[in-house]
Amino acid sequence: MEAGIPGFENIANLERIPARGAEIIALPMKIAGGSGGPLRIVARAPASSCNAEAHPPARLTSGH
Repeated sequence: MEAGIPGFENIANLERIPARGAEIIALPMKIAGGSGGPLRIVARAPASSCNAEAHPPARLTSGH
C-alpha cells in the first residue's frame, strides 16, 4: 500500500462500475499472522449511473 492507496488484484466485473462517483468497499478476511488475504468487494454506484434493465446488479469478486 503506497501513499495510503491499497492495491486490489484479480477483480471481476470492474468494467461495470462507473469511472466516477462509485464507492468501493473492500472487506478483508482477518488471517492470524498474515499480511494479506482475500477480500469481499462491493460497490455502490450513484442512481443516475444505473440502468437496472441494461445492467443488473453485479458482484465484484477477487481471486479465481
